[in-house]
Amino acid sequence: MRECAGCGSPRGNDVEFYLPTDARIVTDSAERWQSNEGPDWTCEHCGGDNKASSENCSGCGAIGGSSKAKPEKFYGLGQEPKSGEDIRRRKEGPTATNRRRGRTYEYPEPPALSNVDTSPYSSPHTLPHFVGRRDKKAPTFPNVSSLVSVFGACLVGLVFCWLIWLFFATYEEPLYVHHKTWERQIEVEAYRTVHESDWDVPAGGRVTGSSRRIHHYNKVVDGYETYSETERYKSGTERYKSGTRSKGNGYFEDVYSTRDVYSTRQVEKKRQKYRDDPVYRTHYEYDIERWVHARDEVARGVDAQPRWPEPVMEKNERHGPRKEGYSLILLREDPKEKSLDFACKEPRWNLFEVGERCRGIFNGYGSLTDVKRLNEE
Repeated sequence: MRECAGCGSPRGNDVEFYLPTDARIVTDSAERWQSNEGPDWTCEHCGGDNKASSENCSGCGAIGGSSKAKPEKFYGLGQEPKSGEDIRRRKEGPTATNRRRGRTYEYPEPPALSNVDTSPYSSPHTLPHFVGRRDKKAPTFPNVSSLVSVFGACLVGLVFCWLIWLFFATYEEPLYVHHKTWERQIEVEAYRTVHESDWDVPAGGRVTGSSRRIHHYNKVVDGYETYSETERYKSGTERYKSGTRSKGNGYFEDVYSTRDVYSTRQVEKKRQKYRDDPVYRTHYEYDIERWVHARDEVARGVDAQPRWPEPVMEKNERHGPRKEGYSLILLREDPKEKSLDFACKEPRWNLFEVGERCRGIFNGYGSLTDVKRLNEE
């Protein structure tokens, strides 16, 4: 129909053809020839719609001249317009909102396809245009397993955030210093003869024995071996339907493209085979004098006067590294509560007095992280 059945007005230039789901296949040779005439053209004088084969407008009789022909359009698979409602949404923009139903529809641009055959005879048949009906889609419901996964992920995230908050959150409790402890340690080293073994004898070492041992292994080529490998190769090409083209005259045709087809096969290959050859060297056992740990001298107490131990040194002995530690033993106001041990450096340890009241800083887990005096910020 090129004119309105009610008022006789010609079909406008902005009318877009659509493809019904149950469109029939054109088999008649005459109609196939008609579908390949070319796109319709719209009269520039009266706006009437005319066949490509018509030289004069069927409405006003004017010569076609520079009148514009309807464009031929290519649609990717699944992107063909199915009803006039779909066409209206496409004209409104890439995203059109159906306010009556509160839904949003998106129409992406057709993908660029290589090897597209758009000749008039690229399809074994053409599809005619006629008014179709757009079926309503059945309502969809969210997957229960997806909801459970989302809920589980949210729950894990909340627990993780809560644990982090507990680590950084702090609160204070009143405490007092029950007593103070300290410990100081001196390591005593002795110069003694020790027995060692190595691949080389250090200066001052006296060899007591030796033996030939494997020092390491060298990789040596030991012939070739055959193995099988799966190889992917191009085995040919295939023709497939890549979209649909509106011919601008009420007919549609399928568009076909070609693509490579790949297969797999087993291929035998060769590679070098290696063996491990041992490399021997002389391994030595020897005696040598070294400073070694002899004992630890420790002094500890619960008073405010820490001191270093005074070890009795024997011949060929010396003082080694020193270690020290200081702790405040704290109690809460409730005497039934367990005492708290707070380790700190000596300068801070010296600031507190036995019986002094102070403030304990705790994290969300209830662990003591710091101790401050009442007048300390």
